[in-house]
Amino acid sequence: MFPSSDGGGRQFDLARAAHSTAAITPDLLRRVIAESCPRTRSLAQAGHTSRLQQLIGAQAWMDACLELLACELPTWTLRRLVQTDGLWHCSLSRQPQLPVELDDMAEARHEEASLAILEAVIEARRLAAPQADAFRSSSDRQPRAMAGIRLGCDNFI
Repeated sequence: MFPSSDGGGRQFDLARAAHSTAAITPDLLRRVIAESCPRTRSLAQAGHTSRLQQLIGAQAWMDACLELLACELPTWTLRRLVQTDGLWHCSLSRQPQLPVELDDMAEARHEEASLAILEAVIEARRLAAPQADAFRSSSDRQPRAMAGIRLGCDNFI
């Protein structure tokens, strides 16, 4: 099981922690899950993350990061993982059939391929957060004051 986040208190900059480390550790991956992956935590409580837990236990980091992507962001896919000039470049996409110029991808770079994937998962989770709010029911939303310009909509024809 993965520990749940306390929801408040200290906020960790997970992307910076992943970028500044030289190698993934079980603690780093569990911290990412605890602080940034609510869907994976729910799946873990229901007993549906045994494969992810086995991969973490076996220290199969690339497979574990790809499994985390599948658990946490099932609509995202690995679009590209390439190495240039000693850095791994990872791109995750919700619409890999689109041309690269039109795709809104989550991207990351790191010396280690598994950490590039993990950073991209963290970025994709950040990008997906506003969309998750859009799917909440209207009764869950707080009313907001309307801002902007008021227009008259009379038809004078």
